[in-house]
Amino acid sequence: GQWYINTIVMTVTTIVIKVFVVSITAYAFSKINFKGRDGIFLVLLTSLMIPSDIMLIPRYVIFKQIHILDTMWSLVLPATFDIYFVFMMRQAFIGIPEEISEAARIDGCSHFQIYSRIILPLAKPSIVTLILFTFVWSWNDYMGPYIFISSLEKQMLSVGIKLFTEGTVTDPALQMSAATLVLMPVLVLSVSMAGTNIRYIRSAMLEILQQDYLRTARAKGIGRRMVIYKHALRNALVPIVTVIGMQIPVLFGGAVIVEQLFSWPGLGLMTMSAILNRDYPVIMGVCLLSAVVVLAANLVTDILYAI
Repeated sequence: GQWYINTIVMTVTTIVIKVFVVSITAYAFSKINFKGRDGIFLVLLTSLMIPSDIMLIPRYVIFKQIHILDTMWSLVLPATFDIYFVFMMRQAFIGIPEEISEAARIDGCSHFQIYSRIILPLAKPSIVTLILFTFVWSWNDYMGPYIFISSLEKQMLSVGIKLFTEGTVTDPALQMSAATLVLMPVLVLSVSMAGTNIRYIRSAMLEILQQDYLRTARAKGIGRRMVIYKHALRNALVPIVTVIGMQIPVLFGGAVIVEQLFSWPGLGLMTMSAILNRDYPVIMGVCLLSAVVVLAANLVTDILYAI
């Protein structure tokens, strides 16, 4: 029960802090003009090419020095600033007409009032997407609690399930019950994620169907089915291709929780074993492989854009 409470508190705290930090950062990069803004944002974007596995040892050393090791904050802080979602929120904020912000400034609103009262309410779909992704990633996080949390009473549910297969607790029914507790929220949110993808396609389709070139195609006598499937749908799939391209490296990393729970061979199990055994050549190889997969996923995504 304590592990379940720890996981809920950590996940909720991460969501609240991350939504604020990411959204207000995106607002600064999209609505406030300051010197070097685009250059700073470009530098931040390049950090997406750094595999997260490389940062494990530096994070461990830093957390130990600032005395947050073996606390919930060692999991919350790394997840707080996510440049990918800053980019996503920035694009959403850019899509909001600047005239609205200018009218608010004329009425005497400060930047924070514009951000909180105007921009955020207009960007609710993007914020919901941010919350859903953050929930799934925080709830499923195994490597972070396994490395940074050492106290049994402070442990998270994903690592706690692994403890059912060790020591004196070997009851399969108890293990499956604990696994169900972890999987149920994720299964529920998977349906929501499917709904999010559907909303992406629907909004893109509604926007594209109003474009002039589709009206021209219909005016020339091209069938409705041809217009929708050959032109509109292909353009509407761009957001989904982006999401899938982002998920490819995550899928390639292996289901760490499942592999650890059932001791199934996979990249996740191999990586965790290498970290625990200090097998640095394997760790370096996994980091290099992760970087290659990220680049390959970006390349595939760009090719699909062209198709």
